[in-house]
Amino acid sequence: MRLPASICLSAAALVLGLGPAAAQESQKESDAVEVQGGFFAPGLESFESLLDSEPDSALSSSELLIEGIAAQVGGSVVLVSEVRRLAAPIEARMRKASVPESEIRKMRSEALDRLIEQRLIENIVRRAQLSATDAEVTQAISAIAAENGLTLRQMQQTIASHGLTIEEYRGKIKGEIERNKVLGSMVRSRVHVDEAEVRALYFQRYGSQRDSGSELHLRHLMIAVAAEKMRDQDTACRMASEIRAQIVAGELPFEQAARRFSDTNAERGGDLGWVHADELAAWMAPAVGDLQIGEVSKVLPMYFGCNLLMMIEQRDFQPVTFEQAQPALEQKLLERKMEEEYVRWIAKLREQVFVERKGIYAEASRLGGFTTR
Repeated sequence: MRLPASICLSAAALVLGLGPAAAQESQKESDAVEVQGGFFAPGLESFESLLDSEPDSALSSSELLIEGIAAQVGGSVVLVSEVRRLAAPIEARMRKASVPESEIRKMRSEALDRLIEQRLIENIVRRAQLSATDAEVTQAISAIAAENGLTLRQMQQTIASHGLTIEEYRGKIKGEIERNKVLGSMVRSRVHVDEAEVRALYFQRYGSQRDSGSELHLRHLMIAVAAEKMRDQDTACRMASEIRAQIVAGELPFEQAARRFSDTNAERGGDLGWVHADELAAWMAPAVGDLQIGEVSKVLPMYFGCNLLMMIEQRDFQPVTFEQAQPALEQKLLERKMEEEYVRWIAKLREQVFVERKGIYAEASRLGGFTTR
């Protein structure tokens, strides 16, 4: 599999290596993160998650001093410090939430499992000569920065602010590229998608689509009625009215207003995307019926809050044909099947390589606090 230029690698996952405490859920199909032309490991989170991750300082000084071998994987070892470092950001959040110690130990075991898998992949990479080049790593980092709207300097600053050196980050990116190469060379040939499967997925997704009508592209801003904010409907609608006046006067773009003030969908500037006119909420339809492009609705009071809508675009609805959807659906099915096959392949690989967990990790396995896949 060729690594695509527009990679949506998760910087957070490259820092953390696994998802939240419920990492055992990472094998569900929804956890396979999509990219154009490929996918990455289960448990990857969004790039923005990097900004929320906790530093390694969450561990006590006594824990940081602990060193030893957590597991042997063939001729390689996984160090206790590696497990602690990988688990540290998640552990910090778990402790802040007063999660039981048994769950924290289980999470550390899952972190070890991820590192064992990493060692197995590294062995395959060496034997099959699938190492990622410096140029590939640089290209991937540039793509990550571009897709998140960052310059390389801004990305370097973000990485450094969370305790990683550029060399460490490049190493993590390199590992993800190599995993993709392994998927392509070792797993792809075992997977086949036939047209009947694609058609079944098409009818699942598009079988109930309308065959005519119009679509609207809208933005939505809501000031919520909220007791905890001491905000009743009159207060919420007064705020919405003041915001509307600024938008209409050209003093404040709707998108910026939504990001600053909206209690829903603020991260997208209130963008609702394209919605078929027949699928609009009952309270929205009358409000947008006469709106022209760029116009903002009057304040719309509802029991949950006071709302503003803006019309961005309108177009005639065109049903998605099978031929139009086929390439994307085939790719989706291919990615899903490859991840499933990868799970089977890595399980078989585990059986063929000597793996022994040491110390507290071996004990956790015997007590049922460790899950393999």
